[in-house]
Amino acid sequence: MSFAMSFASTPFASNRASTVGAALLALTLGVASPALAQKSADTARISVSSPMQNVDTHMDPHVTSRFFSKAVFDNLVGFDPIRKKYTPLLAKSWKRIDPKTMEYTLREDVKWHDGEAFNADDVVYTINWMRDPKTRFRFKFQYGFIKNAEKIGRYTVRIHYNRPEAADLAIFSEAVPIYPQHVHSTFKEAVRFGVDKPIGTGQYKAIEVKPGVSVLLEKNPDYKLYSATNPPGNIKRLRFINMPDTGTQMASMLAGQLDMSRDLTPEDAGNLMKSNPDLRLRLGQGVGLVYLAIDGKGRSGVKALQDVRVRRAINMAIDRRAIQKLVLGEGNSLPAPQAMCFPVQAGCKQTVPLPRYMPEAAKKLLAEAGYGKGLKLEITTFAIPLTTTIAQAAGGFLAKVGIRATIDAQPITAYRKKQSAGRIQIMIGPWPGGGIPDVNQTLSFIFDTPPSRDYHGDDEMRKNARLVRSTLDEAKRNEIAAKVFDRATTQAYFTPLTGFPSSVVHHKSLSIGNLGLATNYGMIAGDINWAK
Repeated sequence: MSFAMSFASTPFASNRASTVGAALLALTLGVASPALAQKSADTARISVSSPMQNVDTHMDPHVTSRFFSKAVFDNLVGFDPIRKKYTPLLAKSWKRIDPKTMEYTLREDVKWHDGEAFNADDVVYTINWMRDPKTRFRFKFQYGFIKNAEKIGRYTVRIHYNRPEAADLAIFSEAVPIYPQHVHSTFKEAVRFGVDKPIGTGQYKAIEVKPGVSVLLEKNPDYKLYSATNPPGNIKRLRFINMPDTGTQMASMLAGQLDMSRDLTPEDAGNLMKSNPDLRLRLGQGVGLVYLAIDGKGRSGVKALQDVRVRRAINMAIDRRAIQKLVLGEGNSLPAPQAMCFPVQAGCKQTVPLPRYMPEAAKKLLAEAGYGKGLKLEITTFAIPLTTTIAQAAGGFLAKVGIRATIDAQPITAYRKKQSAGRIQIMIGPWPGGGIPDVNQTLSFIFDTPPSRDYHGDDEMRKNARLVRSTLDEAKRNEIAAKVFDRATTQAYFTPLTGFPSSVVHHKSLSIGNLGLATNYGMIAGDINWAK
């Protein structure tokens, strides 16, 4: 049972009372057209529901910070979500020297935002800084496979591993922004770099970072690394404004004070579009999902949950299609996850289908297991509207088969304590898929977990999860991965209930492409344009 803080920027966080009041206020102001005025000023205004603290994804591991990081900094490689291929970025080519060594040949025409030349020293510095025992950031464990980086020439770098890592390119394409040695090394507190002087090589410069308030990005006129998967956006400035209150976001959209609002519910988006026909809704799937986890290990002391028949009955009692409809709203559809991953992620393989909604069959399984008269259970979830709503819906479905489930919605700190204490019976929560186009992070964070987070106790599944991460042969890797995801389904340890989509309401003057659909933010900076 796991949860990643990169989902701290949670979609669909709605406050209904303030929504109605603020939206009515906006309607009294009238639906103006300042969006067009902002187009002439070449500045797109975008609301963000979670406070922005930093444009450095290591120091502020939220989905919004990942968006900023990819706009301001470049990675060694890029990723094409359509063809599922890695593409050149700061590195123009690469080769695997041996199972534990990758060599990158770097571009020679890249400059940092301050005009200094980029070279191998910056890559070696970044990697070795990340691996330095003195360096601390929340998800450093994800980079444990890296030993160090070595400079071979001015534009050639070798990165050495502690063990083979199948997802290395996925991680380097999404989660390793390269820093300028001549700037980053001057900060005694690395957290200040992404606020005070976030110099990168990316196609946008961070002109102003006001933690918890706003971030202003401006086009880098000297950028040269454009490609089909890294397109040039045609907007000069992107201004992100912190608006945690849903009602304020809606009012600002209706008053023409915003061009885009992220994280509104489909219901709120529908109401906005009825009030202003110039607004559009775009849902993006990304690789995040909301899932159900059951204590098959028996840590919570509930013997019934150690019986696979009971766990299967719980799964069969919940209508996943109805859950997804609840999340997406009427008339909206996105592909539902068929395992604890999405096909865009390498290693996402399964042969066993998820259980169908069969409440009568669930009742029979409960009776066979000796619980024909029902059960009392507890569902732990997170104190955010989306997961609480899903947990309540799941509780309603369970009640129909005789399982009386109470809901305990906890803030993240309290959840962690309850998790470590072994008191979680059933968990419903979000998982961002690791934020990379590979199943690596899911395997390490959910299946191959440390004792404090292990609620499945399945050594076979844990062993195979480790093999998937270290197996470089794609066919063999997929074969082992299928064993992992199939066992999670057959043993009813983990079940995806719905995708965790990104929701964007935007003025028709904006156009958003599809290249960001494989990311948790749902878009990338270069794919946001003024509509032609």
